[in-house]
Amino acid sequence: MLYPMTSPVPSSVSAPAIIDPYVLFQSDGGYEVRRALASRPRRRYTLEYLGKTTYELRYLRDFLMYHRNGVLPFQFQHPTAFDSVPASNTTPVWLSFMHGLVTGQWVNIGAGPTALVGQWQVTRIDSVNIALNGSVASGATNVVVSHYLPNAIARFNDNTWESPVKLLGPDQLGTGGRQQGIFSFTIQVEEVF
Repeated sequence: MLYPMTSPVPSSVSAPAIIDPYVLFQSDGGYEVRRALASRPRRRYTLEYLGKTTYELRYLRDFLMYHRNGVLPFQFQHPTAFDSVPASNTTPVWLSFMHGLVTGQWVNIGAGPTALVGQWQVTRIDSVNIALNGSVASGATNVVVSHYLPNAIARFNDNTWESPVKLLGPDQLGTGGRQQGIFSFTIQVEEVF
């Protein structure tokens, strides 16, 4: 299931935090060896929601309770950062832009030739070129690309999503002429393997 993209839309989304833990071995002779714990780093985004209605809060709360803080992963596509970038007429297709990705991460192509629209795992060529694994030439064109996480979880401090900051009114929908609440809150979405 894809994380809610259309409503409510976050007020802001952070640039990705990079999670890359390692093991450290120190010898008695003073040598130090570091080894990465995973084949590639993971990404974490902080989504900030400002002035959202009770309905929007409950919609996200329902989604997150269903996915239970990592028990059931979901898909996440960056909802606010889309780049229009050139795509090569090669097999595999190369995208040329300052991407900040490593081999094994994923992107979403939202607009472009039909054969390229969808999610693609990438191979890093260099800092400004990535190849879409398994893609076939579709003509030189521009595509709209964003970061995509095929498996993500919501991460909370001490496994608790604290009560959102109440800006106005109670936690009710405002039916029957009553005033509904307005809230602000943040959610952290983290990539898992």
